[in-house]
Amino acid sequence: MTIQLKVDDKDLSEKSLEAIEVARKAGKLKRGANEVTKAVERNTAKLVVIAKDTQPEEGVMHLPILCEEKNIPCIGTDSKTEL
Repeated sequence: MTIQLKVDDKDLSEKSLEAIEVARKAGKLKRGANEVTKAVERNTAKLVVIAKDTQPEEGVMHLPILCEEKNIPCIGTDSKTEL
């Protein structure tokens, strides 16, 4: 099973990466499926980005559904190196 997330809008993708950089510098970036899941469940997450090459896929397959339930934007990137 493959995670089907993609950002076709180049401008949105660039803005998302800028937001990630701001969060990283502020010490607010959560990394890893467990940390991200907790942030989404607590409604502290503002954006979730999932790399399509994440292994195992089963570890992050629940995130798009959880984000949809909590109305948190969830986007995908082609690889972890983009992040």
